[in-house]
Amino acid sequence: MDADTTDLDADEQTSPSTRRAFLTAAAVGGTAIGLGTVPGAGQTEPERIELGGDTPGWVGRAPADIEGETNPTLTLVPGRSYEVVWENVDGQPHNFVVRDGDGEDIVRSEIISEEGATQTVEFEATEAMAEYLCEVHPTTMLGDVSVEEQDTPTPTPDADEEEDTETETETEDDDEDDDDDAEPAFESDLVEEQVGDVASLTLDLGDRDEMRVSIGSEAVNYLTSFTVVDGSDDGEVTIELNTFVAGSGDDPGVSAADEDDEIRDVERELVGIDPSLSSAPYPVEASADGRVVAESLLVLQPRETEGAGAGVAPRRADTTQSEDFAEAVTERRRVAVGDWAVLRVDASGLYATLDEAADLRSDEYGYDLTIEEADVINRSPMGVPLDEIALVTDAENDRFFAAVDSDRFDVDQPYEATFTITDANPYVADGEEESVSASFRTVERTATIDAEEPVSVPTGEVTLSGTTTVAPGTTLTVSATGEGGDEFLKIARPTVEADGAWSASLDFSDVAPGTPVTFEVVGLSDQIEGEVSEE
Repeated sequence: MDADTTDLDADEQTSPSTRRAFLTAAAVGGTAIGLGTVPGAGQTEPERIELGGDTPGWVGRAPADIEGETNPTLTLVPGRSYEVVWENVDGQPHNFVVRDGDGEDIVRSEIISEEGATQTVEFEATEAMAEYLCEVHPTTMLGDVSVEEQDTPTPTPDADEEEDTETETETEDDDEDDDDDAEPAFESDLVEEQVGDVASLTLDLGDRDEMRVSIGSEAVNYLTSFTVVDGSDDGEVTIELNTFVAGSGDDPGVSAADEDDEIRDVERELVGIDPSLSSAPYPVEASADGRVVAESLLVLQPRETEGAGAGVAPRRADTTQSEDFAEAVTERRRVAVGDWAVLRVDASGLYATLDEAADLRSDEYGYDLTIEEADVINRSPMGVPLDEIALVTDAENDRFFAAVDSDRFDVDQPYEATFTITDANPYVADGEEESVSASFRTVERTATIDAEEPVSVPTGEVTLSGTTTVAPGTTLTVSATGEGGDEFLKIARPTVEADGAWSASLDFSDVAPGTPVTFEVVGLSDQIEGEVSEE
């Protein structure tokens, strides 16, 4: 069935793989499928986890640290075997599924619906495991899986092992002798950054532990020198220069990217007269034994405010993970209730000062972000307070995202998001300001199935399709329920595509012709009635 085309835009994500191996499931429920069934080395019995399966959420029962918790985090050790025993508490259809970070099934059991029935699922923990859920109720029965290595004592080597260790150490020492002649060098002889951002310069120290570095010259009225110390013993130090504060004041704005490395003995020989460094080329030199042994050039370009756009991200997108969140954002002006409403601002020269949401409204930096109702008549528009805004910076691509949970917005009410930089900022001329904005509106969280009742489906594999208002990248649950004497429940988990379309495959090969069937996008669509036919 063809999907309806809308004006939605998004990054496409692939549906979960169906390739799986078999596991054992005891009691009611029969079989579970997953990866890995061999107990961990030295482990005689799998560790037991007990849960209650209830539509509002999984309830922890054992071990003691999860007892009574709703959707508790399951902390596992990679390579160790586990036995999850859960009871169907409310008589609704449930199963137990473990997925990786991409939404792909690793463990999946059969669906059981008898109240009081129990199911046992055994599996071996892997580092890919990220979450567990009920396939029928994925929005409420959903918890995290944390797979962590367990600290183990270091074994004492026997005499033969000590001899081997000594031989390896001698070999490593020989290799280090071979590197004694390594010359210091900057990773790049030209580094470009915008004023107001943090510039990074990586120096390979060769065979040295520390060196003297200078940035600037008399020609640019700025010169700072300092000693870099390789405390991490990796042979290099990455220097970070905060160009916003480096030009004046007490803070030299120089630090080491690695907390084990060190910047010390900073001397500011020339400090610019402007509050912040100007756009210009700044020579960079590394010296040893009184001579220059490595050179680079830091070019600071003028900063820019280029534009803005409205977007949406799935409700499970993590605003604390910059790269992952940026990939999850789709440009779109319609936001389904519960998804992230996102303002994307394309601007450089902000990321030495834009650290948290509170900085989005700063008299010191000249920043002002407003997200408020639009087209309001005879009253003041309602705005979003800063504590409800999540800031996600992507300095590498000169952009940031301001995200708000759209649950707090009124449905069908237009909103306007505006970011302004005033002349309080040293990079904006007196009496001027830079401003960008984007608008969006919230809509109900719905889905449709592209079919007219009654739907006639063949006994083989069938592809259903439709559209939804929820964010691209969201995983839906599509169900087909058999009625009458041939009861069944079939589930598919399609991912919403770039244009808001979805498609799901269901197999009716084992269903007798004439069996009534009801289709639904769980929690989002109306039910569609149909029948399995011979054709």
